[in-house]
Amino acid sequence: MNTFAGPSRPVVRKALIEAVFLLLATAYPTAGQLRPYDPFDWSVFDADDRVDVEFGSAILWNQRASLAGTEGLLVEAGTIEAVMRTANVALEVSGTIRRFFADHESFAEPLSDTRPPNGDHRADFGDFRVATTIGLGSPDRPTAAALRFGTRLPTTDNRIGLERDRIDFFALLLGRTDQAPLRTTAAFGVGVHGTRSSDFEQSDVLIYQVGLEWTRDPVRLYLDLVGHAD
Repeated sequence: MNTFAGPSRPVVRKALIEAVFLLLATAYPTAGQLRPYDPFDWSVFDADDRVDVEFGSAILWNQRASLAGTEGLLVEAGTIEAVMRTANVALEVSGTIRRFFADHESFAEPLSDTRPPNGDHRADFGDFRVATTIGLGSPDRPTAAALRFGTRLPTTDNRIGLERDRIDFFALLLGRTDQAPLRTTAAFGVGVHGTRSSDFEQSDVLIYQVGLEWTRDPVRLYLDLVGHAD
């Protein structure tokens, strides 16, 4: 009787790593959203029921403010993420309190009612997001799946040009595999985004996320690729 043995774990691990770096090599700057949704942190399901709150800030170079048609330096002051987990359900609230943007280079004409570059920095509230993640099955297994859905709230000013005053919805199917000390994650789903165009009021996009995480206490290193395909 003939038997077939599947690929070994080192072979699978090597293939996953090569796939992620291939995607990174072919990635390109987006001309749509300021940036895609943050990936889900699977460590939420690694401990008992809990509440996590994180504060921080960010500096991002060569960011595009597509509504204003400019590219420059973005400073996010006061980023916050709070997650409350009970059993197989995680509730998330996240956002940025304030954004500051310095125009460096114009690449397109600004949309109507959006301030063109005039030498002054742009400042606006960041977007805020509310999401729910439901684990499908036991999170203690080496392989797990989850369903994540949520909304991005309209808290920005169209006239500033950093984001749209529109509401967005997203839904994702998440997957995770653990082969200590390496964790591989992936997500795929859809986003329904409001636009500033009067003749094209909704943009439906495919959302993809791939990540690698290496943990050796107390060090945790991770690499994520996130994006939209309109």
